[in-house]
Amino acid sequence: MKSLLQKIFGRSRAAAEASQASEVVIATRPRQFLLTEAVLRAIADGLSDSRVMEEEKIVFLFGTVTEEVNLVAALFKPRAQTTYGSFHVSKLAMAEVVRTASRLGMEVVGQVHTHPGEAYHSGGDDDGTHIAYPGFLSVVVPNFGCDLPSLKGAAFYVCTGRGAFERIPDDQVLTISTYLEP
Repeated sequence: MKSLLQKIFGRSRAAAEASQASEVVIATRPRQFLLTEAVLRAIADGLSDSRVMEEEKIVFLFGTVTEEVNLVAALFKPRAQTTYGSFHVSKLAMAEVVRTASRLGMEVVGQVHTHPGEAYHSGGDDDGTHIAYPGFLSVVVPNFGCDLPSLKGAAFYVCTGRGAFERIPDDQVLTISTYLEP
């Protein structure tokens, strides 16, 4: 599986740039974020206990980043402490997230988490993950994800640098059908 994913994604853009230059410059805002229907179903599965337990839950998105697009290919549900209105991923659990993505030849390109009510990116969301870089996607799903796998009502944010997140239009997040016909 690892070799197949590495063939699809090749070396990450960040790794290639790091080997060629002493300073890595990352685009601050990819133009689009692409998710497959299968990833959306996996997100729904990964966050399903949020509705039952009435607690925030989180999954991390794995894929690849270019200057124009974040392509999400898989997700990872970390060990996390969760409550009705917060989540926290320890540094040790976050290291496991990054190691797993790296082992698969992918990058951690974003996260999806639930909120009990409205979908908005809060300062607690930043503190709960220990990761944010320019281009990192943060998706906040309202009402403990009751509408998943639909992203209806979700709010999409992208990190613009130094931990600042900016709301992005819904039409920048595209779902790719897993069944295509000519």
